[in-house]
Amino acid sequence: MKLPQNSTFKILPIGNLLEHWKMECYIISSPIQIQAKIERKVVDRIYNTLCEFFGLNYFRPQRRATPIHKANWLHALVANHQSIGCIKALEDIVSLLDYSRSLPEEIQKMLAVLKGNPDNLRSFFFELFTFRMLDFNKVPNLKKVFEGQQEKEGVCTIGGLDFLFECKKLYMPHIEKLDIRKAVLSEIVLQLQHLKFGTGIIIYAKFKEPVDNSIKDIFRDKIQNFVNGLNRRTSISQINYHDESQHGTLSVINYSEADAFEMENLKKDWDVYFKLVPPPIMTPGIPAKFIAHGDTKFSIERSKVTDKLIAALKQKRKQHQSSAFENRIFFFDSESFPEVRMGLFQYENMLDANAIQEYMNQSSSKDLLCIINRRYWGKELRINVNVFCKNELNPIKKIIEGWDFFTGLPLAYS
Repeated sequence: MKLPQNSTFKILPIGNLLEHWKMECYIISSPIQIQAKIERKVVDRIYNTLCEFFGLNYFRPQRRATPIHKANWLHALVANHQSIGCIKALEDIVSLLDYSRSLPEEIQKMLAVLKGNPDNLRSFFFELFTFRMLDFNKVPNLKKVFEGQQEKEGVCTIGGLDFLFECKKLYMPHIEKLDIRKAVLSEIVLQLQHLKFGTGIIIYAKFKEPVDNSIKDIFRDKIQNFVNGLNRRTSISQINYHDESQHGTLSVINYSEADAFEMENLKKDWDVYFKLVPPPIMTPGIPAKFIAHGDTKFSIERSKVTDKLIAALKQKRKQHQSSAFENRIFFFDSESFPEVRMGLFQYENMLDANAIQEYMNQSSSKDLLCIINRRYWGKELRINVNVFCKNELNPIKKIIEGWDFFTGLPLAYS
């Protein structure tokens, strides 16, 4: 079964992302509004804490196409200032930073060092999330312990049994194909900045198999050829551009609401889609404000998602096969918000509980697998927790399922 995966992300504004986020969030938190979407004190707390810990320069946007695994996920959060879910995710990061001050100095130093590596920093924030969850639920634990020369996330005691626990973040497999789509979309944004004319347009690209990294350069040239050709024209009243080759097609048409609706809702065949929406009225000689929006399409089979999960579990088991701890808990996290590097379980039905439980039953290890699926979409934060183990550990499973996983998350939202 193939499940559709649409990735939508904001076009990064010019200037400092955090400053832009504060400006926009001051609007939706204004006390003069009948019902503000968020409290002003929440906006100030997020802004001040992120400034203090990261510094403003940390939030300068990445202009060129950056590989997904190197992209700064915090940039995606602050760029989506209209998403209450993203604001909630930012506030939880601030809460985790506050919580980290109660931890040993070695952990705080590690957090500071990881600021320069966004991917490792994101993994470490999940470790902090797990530490806080254990502390809040009064689970006895030791953090960042050593067994011989190998550092472990920690050990904890549940139901009278001692467990080694480890944390891991999980992302969608075959993400390199999404990376190609992201790169082409980013190139569209960059090249359109060289247009001499302000006009509403719709751009869409369709790739032909095989799709590999060469597509990035090929479509960069296609986009550049379109922009250069349009800049040579004396009139742009009518745009109907198609550049087809053995690698795929780039098409550009004038913007209209009808065409945009058809492209977005009637399953039109495209891999990358971009629209530049003009203002209702354009006055010659007066700068106009356009709205930009980009989408990509990406699909993955559910069996591939399960395969990646089981591969990650096997890797963790192998990593700790010489541990003296008989019982182990592996906390796996799938975190989703409007960005390109998607968590493993974008939708609840992508988790094949039967296949995972069958694999656990066949194992000789005394392990528990706790999958935490956090989805910061819309107005409500959703956290789904699934625990898998052999029957003999079901009493421990029931204890974990009774924990509060919303620890530290305030409810100051309308």
